[in-house]
Amino acid sequence: MALRQSYERREVHEVRWINGEDNPADAMTKASPNRALRTLIDKNKIAIRVEGWVERKKDEK
Repeated sequence: MALRQSYERREVHEVRWINGEDNPADAMTKASPNRALRTLIDKNKIAIRVEGWVERKKDEK
């Protein structure tokens, strides 16, 4: 909920949807193995494929 509230207060300027397989944070919320986190730990690199953006409606300030 905090992200939504920050977005509504215009504290967050850009929100991007990323591919779930590229999301190392999924390791915190899912029991399945997480390749993105393993790669980040092993190689100190991360590759994130952006799936899309959240765009404000034109009538939003």
